[in-house]
Amino acid sequence: IEGNDSRYEGGDADGGGGIYSGDANIKITDNIIRNNHSGLGGGVLVGGGTAVVIRGNTIEGNSCHSDHGGGLALSSPNAEISDNQILNKKVDNDYGWGGGILIFSDEAKNVRMSFNTVAGNYAPSLGGGTFIDDGAEAFMDHELIYGNTTDEGGSGVYVDGLEDMGSKATLVHCTIANNKEGDSSRRGGAGIYVQGYSQ
Repeated sequence: IEGNDSRYEGGDADGGGGIYSGDANIKITDNIIRNNHSGLGGGVLVGGGTAVVIRGNTIEGNSCHSDHGGGLALSSPNAEISDNQILNKKVDNDYGWGGGILIFSDEAKNVRMSFNTVAGNYAPSLGGGTFIDDGAEAFMDHELIYGNTTDEGGSGVYVDGLEDMGSKATLVHCTIANNKEGDSSRRGGAGIYVQGYSQ
């Protein structure tokens, strides 16, 4: 699934350059999803569904141009994301978050991530590798997250928190290494950054 572009003339807010799924149960398995473009979720955007499986894919070289989630953006309340390679994605604007994987929405309470490699991704703001946002909850097991970069911080994993709507990430047997934030950053937490109100 390659070279697709969901942006529209005069704007770029549409999502899911390679694959878009709304409120549907979907299985995305054993694909190569690369070099796609959109406003949100450059490679894949899954906006709902109570039984979502994303397994065994290579998601690489995708980019989003107006928002978050360069490789994969997901807000499903119940999802498995496993054995994927999330490589060299980017958020291609001056503020976006979540270069590799973005899990967002306070409905996303049962997202299980395991044995994924999230590497070489970039976001200009926060969460170069994996970004947990808007009250989402993710369980991460045997994730390999390395070589991701941001300009501001939380380059490996960023857990975002707003008052009364903190997010939650549980990490077990994960490796988070060699992630780097920009020289001008003062936030810290290049490996893992957990914002206030989050866990």
